[in-house]
Amino acid sequence: MYCSHRLPCPSQIDIAAITQLLDAAALDRDSIPAQIREQYQASIHKASECIACGSCESKCPFNVQIIENMEKAAAFFEQKYNCEPAALYMPSFFCLTIVHAMHL
Repeated sequence: MYCSHRLPCPSQIDIAAITQLLDAAALDRDSIPAQIREQYQASIHKASECIACGSCESKCPFNVQIIENMEKAAAFFEQKYNCEPAALYMPSFFCLTIVHAMHL
């Protein structure tokens, strides 16, 4: 069961969805369906954005180790399967503006 007792997350992470994807991936870590990776990739806010504030864990009536789960999801999806962290999803014009400004 994936609930929303732990909302809202200060980092806007959909904790229930990320946890569900992590659990689905754990069923067979050697052969994760592309759909699971794609769903994680499509998440607006990734697990790596977790600031470990503990707000979610203090609200969870089931004592789920949410911070640990976010660390596992970030390591699994973003490192093992190269799903890009949300910070890398900037419009190209924004990236070019930053690079240009750095050289001024």
